[in-house]
Amino acid sequence: MINKKALVIFIVMIFSVFTVFGKETKKSSKAKQKEQKQKIEQVEQVEQIKQVEQNSKENKKLSKSKQKKADKKKKKKKKKLEKEAAKKAKEEESPVKVIAMVSDEGVFSRKNVVKKVDNIKMLLKGNIGSFQLYAVDTQGNEIPVLAGYDEFTSSFLSLRVDKKEYHLSDKIGIIIGAREKENGGQLVYVVQDVARVLVDFTCVPATSEYSANVLRVDISVENKGKEVKNFGIKNVLDTYLGEHEGCHFRAGNGIIHNTEVQYRKMSRVKWIYSGNSKAGMQVLLQGADIISPEVLSLSNKDVLSLPAWVPDLVEGRPFDSVFSYNNSAIGMNWEKLRIKPNEEKKITYYIVFTTKNQDLIGDEFLKYFGQIGGYNPDAFEKVSTGERKISDWIDDDDIATNVKQSKPKKDVEVISSIEKPEVNETQNVEFDVNSIEKEKLNYEYIQQLIDKINKLEADDSEISRNELLMLNTELDVILEKLRQ
Repeated sequence: MINKKALVIFIVMIFSVFTVFGKETKKSSKAKQKEQKQKIEQVEQVEQIKQVEQNSKENKKLSKSKQKKADKKKKKKKKKLEKEAAKKAKEEESPVKVIAMVSDEGVFSRKNVVKKVDNIKMLLKGNIGSFQLYAVDTQGNEIPVLAGYDEFTSSFLSLRVDKKEYHLSDKIGIIIGAREKENGGQLVYVVQDVARVLVDFTCVPATSEYSANVLRVDISVENKGKEVKNFGIKNVLDTYLGEHEGCHFRAGNGIIHNTEVQYRKMSRVKWIYSGNSKAGMQVLLQGADIISPEVLSLSNKDVLSLPAWVPDLVEGRPFDSVFSYNNSAIGMNWEKLRIKPNEEKKITYYIVFTTKNQDLIGDEFLKYFGQIGGYNPDAFEKVSTGERKISDWIDDDDIATNVKQSKPKKDVEVISSIEKPEVNETQNVEFDVNSIEKEKLNYEYIQQLIDKINKLEADDSEISRNELLMLNTELDVILEKLRQ
């Protein structure tokens, strides 16, 4: 029999061996697990690094692609802009083909023309058809006489064909060009199959005692259609020299206009002057070979730009509009021209430029024009002139009350801005202010007086000097009383 004690010891020993083995096995397993975990972590780290590197490469590739696309787009845009610039430059360089439009006048281009002749400078914009005029004083200072904003487009020409109006500076459907000539420049506007309008600016001296200080403006209209048509011309000059002088316009009849006025006859107004102490422009509307406007309008420049061919003015309205304040301009409408196909007719007027120390010499020019027997550029001998004293009224702070005026006549459509009555022959005629009845203080009676005065002046056989003086004095007194 096996000894019980020995058996117990044997079992304990076996159990101990297994226990130790189990512990070692467990220990070995944990180590392996730890090692395996480390390996997994290392693998994961490697994979992460690879992923980061891959993402970096992809990002770089994507960024490069985006940059490439952006560069391509930029390059394409630049190329397009360069192409457009080249096209524009080519257009500006290329001449307007005027062979069938303007004959014997040379080549017109879309470039700007700058021309200075003695005391006059002009800028003609061949791409737009607008223009600016300057008076040049004895020191060489160039003083603009027209408004300069919006590329001078507030001064413009319009063409009316039957009932359709073309604003010639709008460019839509209109071929425009400019060219220089020896003593001035030209602008051409061609409405295809309708008309060709040529504006010819020519600088001439007022008399043989002056350098060139008069601008002759010839507006020629040629019918390019196939039927006889009625053509109308409107010319707006956006003046500004008188806007800060207390005197917007002075007319040849001596009247100062600081509110709207419209003339239907030029025989009394003769000319319109806009200026300040530095320079001025005197627009001649009657005499010489001038084709007088049918209607002369002094108004706000925006009113003159409205679609109405002849503006509808309001008596006493200031030179204001919704868009501009105290902004006066000259509007000239000529009587319609009935022109046959391929026939051409012309309108002419003059602008006399003045600078400091110079009198208004428009009347002097008109007299000289008659003496030399009409317009002939060779007849005007260009001789340098010295300084001439400016009229006293131009620098007078109290200009509105110190300038003499003549009586308004029938040709004035709207009576406005009538200043102090003229003191001339009527000063010796006695007229009792108290004798003016209330019923005479109205426009109808004033018009009757004007009609009667005109009738007496027109018929020498019926003229009575005393009666004429009495009527003129009565008219002055009525106007003065109405102003009070």
